[in-house]
Formats: sequence, C-alpha cells, structure tokens
Amino acid sequence: MSVPVNLTAIVPEHVSPEEAAFAGLGAIAIHALRTADLRFGESAVVVGLGILENITAQIAAAATYPTLGYDLNTERVAFLKQCGVSRSYDKQEDLEAGLAEATGGSGADSVLLCASGNGEELMNSSFNWIRDRGKVVVVGDLTTEFSRGKMFGKEAQVLISRAGGPGRYDAQYERDNIDYPLGYVRWTEGRNTLLAEKRIHIRSLISGIYPIDRVKEAYEGYLTPSTTMGTLIRY
Repeated sequence: MSVPVNLTAIVPEHVSPEEAAFAGLGAIAIHALRTADLRFGESAVVVGLGILENITAQIAAAATYPTLGYDLNTERVAFLKQCGVSRSYDKQEDLEAGLAEATGGSGADSVLLCASGNGEELMNSSFNWIRDRGKVVVVGDLTTEFSRGKMFGKEAQVLISRAGGPGRYDAQYERDNIDYPLGYVRWTEGRNTLLAEKRIHIRSLISGIYPIDRVKEAYEGYLTPSTTMGTLIRY
C-alpha cells in the first residue's frame, strides 16, 4: 500500500504499532478541539463517549481545559473516569450540576457533539450548557435542526469539524503531496498527528485484536451498544 507523504508520520520507538494505529482518530479529535478554538483555562463538554469521544476528552484534559464527558452508557462514563476525566456523567441533571460547579454557573465555553442521529434535542440542550457567545461544535454524524431562539439568546456559534483538519478531501494535498506553508496553515491533517508524549491512554482503549480472517467477528462488536471501544485488525 502506497501512502502519500503528507499522510505519513514517523512512529517514535517508544510508541507501539497498536497505539499508533489510532493516530488518525487522534487527528480528528485534535482538529475538533482546534475548531472549538479553546484557550488556556476554557472549558469543554464532550458528548458521546465512544472511542473518538474518549480520545477527544482525554486530549482536552491533557491540554488543561476543564473537561466534562456525557454519555447515556454508564460503562463508557466509568471508563472515561478511569482514563482520568473525573467529571463524566450518564444523567443530564448530573452533567448540568457538574457544569455549574466547574464553571461557576456561567456555562461551558464549548460543547463538542460527537454523537450521531437526530440532533435537535441535543443541539438545543447544548445551547443551555454553553456560556453567552459560546460554541457548539458538531463532530459526529448528527442532524443540525435546532431552535433559532435558543441560538439567538446566546449569540452562539455552531461549527462543523471536518475530519482531521486542513488538507482533508483536498486532492492536491492528499494525492499530489503539495503541503500547505506552515506559516499560513500551522496545523494540517498531517501535522495534527501527535502521539509521542503519552499524555493520553490509548492501549486501554483496545478492546480486541483480530486476525484478518475474523474481521466479521470484529465488526459484530459494534452492532449493538456495548463496551467495545477500539478494535484492531492484524494482517
């Protein structure tokens, strides 16, 4: 398999191939946080705690943003707590109480929606969770119907995070290897690949490793809501 230079990253010696396999998901998580444009001390709520969301919350916490996680799946909430994000909740009222405590009642600076499906209720709730002029970042495959009145009331920003960052879906970048000048585009899809300092827990996210002839079994772990997080295919 031939991989374009702009999509290739050197794996440090102390990083295992199993961990490095998740670098692409990490780039998506990092770009979502860059889209939120959080500054030092600002807070984030990460909604939906599957593997992408878990990585997003861990990176946000490692960057010292006050971070809260929310998912209806109690096991995923407990797992994120084990990864070091203590403010993780499976009930909306608990999230709102934790958010009030963490922000002094002003609301989060940003809510990152990593869930999928019908997003109207979640979008409207997010406007309640953010501060005045806060941001709602849609990361997952979520519909974007929402109340204009709620958005207007906060003068909120609704943003879309597209994959791993600048360069994604650009044939000149991905196929022809024409990079963007660093002075103009600091963080591209390739430059968002960061894993060397081990500030987040990746190995614990690996639920299973399957040989290629058992790939159907590997995918079956995602057919219903479960504790399955990251699955690797060995070939």
